[in-house]
Amino acid sequence: MLISRIVWIILFILSLVGITMYGGPISYGFLALMVMVPVISVIYLFCVYFCFKIYQSKDVVRPVVGEAVPFHFRLMDEFFFAFAGIRVKFFTSFSSIEGLDDESEYELIPGHGVNLDTKLVCKYRGNYEVGIKTVEVQDFFRLFRFSYHNPETMRVDVMPQVVHLDGIKSLDQVSVLQNNNNQNVFPDVLVRDYMSGDDIRQINWKVSSHVGKLMVRKQIDEEKQGIGIIIDSRRYSDDQKEYLPIENKMLEAAIAISLYFADKQTPVATFVGNEDVRRVNVNRLQDFDDYYEAISSVSFTKLQPGGKNMFDILTTESGLYECKMVFFITKRLSDDVTRLCKTLRTNNVYVQICLVNNDDDEESLYIQNNQENLIHMNGESDLAEVL
Repeated sequence: MLISRIVWIILFILSLVGITMYGGPISYGFLALMVMVPVISVIYLFCVYFCFKIYQSKDVVRPVVGEAVPFHFRLMDEFFFAFAGIRVKFFTSFSSIEGLDDESEYELIPGHGVNLDTKLVCKYRGNYEVGIKTVEVQDFFRLFRFSYHNPETMRVDVMPQVVHLDGIKSLDQVSVLQNNNNQNVFPDVLVRDYMSGDDIRQINWKVSSHVGKLMVRKQIDEEKQGIGIIIDSRRYSDDQKEYLPIENKMLEAAIAISLYFADKQTPVATFVGNEDVRRVNVNRLQDFDDYYEAISSVSFTKLQPGGKNMFDILTTESGLYECKMVFFITKRLSDDVTRLCKTLRTNNVYVQICLVNNDDDEESLYIQNNQENLIHMNGESDLAEVL
C-alpha cells in the first residue's frame, strides 16, 4: 500500500509539472485522472462496505471448553463488480479458529464467494463473541484501506470442561472414604437459634459471636457423611479477560471434584450463590449430567452494597457441618472466607481451600497465618496436576 501511494504521489506531481511546463489537453487529462483515482477508490470502498456479505455458523449450540466444533463462514460478493483485498480478523481473546489467520486475503468475483469449513475452539466457559470480529477492505489501486466491526457477530454459550481425576492429593491427609466399621461420632456440630429454657452450656459462643445472636448446639449421633463444595460466586472485575479464565477454572474444579466422588458413590453437596445460596446435590454417577448442567449455569455477580453475605448464610447451613470434608473454591481469601473456614474446623469439618487467582503473594501470606490446607491455581492450571 505504501508503494502504491508513493507511485500515485509521483504521478500526481508529474501531472502538475506537465501542466506548468507544457499545458495542453493531455497534461490536463492526466491531472484529472490522478485526481479521480482516489475519488473512485473511496466510492469503491463504500460500495464494498454496503454490499459485502458475511455468513458464519457453528454446528454445536453449546460447545465445551477445549472442544473443536465445526465452524463455517462464507464471504459473498452480491454486487456487479469484483471485490479485491478482503481480510477478516477473528476474536482471539477467548477462542481460536483452526488453520486460519488474520493475514489471509480474499478476492471475490460478482455473484460468487468463498466458503470455508474449519474448527472453532473456545478457551473458557461463559457467554462471549467468537468468529469474525472485523473486516478489512482495500481498493483496487491499494491506496486506501479501512476496517469495520462485523455488524452480525456470533455469540456462544460455552460449557466448562469435564476433567477426570485419578486421585485427589488432599485425601492423603484426611480419610473421607472410610468404611462404616470405622465410624466416628461428632456431637455438637449443628446449631440452631437459642430458645428460652435451653441449657446455656449448649451455646456455641463462636458461632453466636459471628452471626450476632445466640446459637445452641444440636446433638448428632450419626456419622458425618459426604463431601461439601462451596463456590464463591462473587465477581470483582468488569473485564472479561480477567474474570472469565478464573471463573471457568473455579467451575471446572468443582465439577472435577464432584465427578471423582460421584464415581465412588460418595454424595456431594455444592453450595453456590451470592445473596441467595443454592444447594446442588449429586449422590451417584447416574445423576452427574443434571449436576453438570446446574453448575455450568452458575452466575457470578458483584455483591451489592448492603446485600446479604453468602458466608453468613452458610454459617448456619446444617448441611455443611454434616460433611466429612469441604472444598472451598474462591478467588480471594477475604475475612469472611477465613471465618467460615475456622467455624467449620471448629466443628470437626476438614477444609481444603482451592484459591483460583494470579496472586502468589496472597497464597504465601495465608499459609503462614492459617492451618487449612490450600491449593493455589490460576486460569490456565492443569487440574489433574494441582488437585
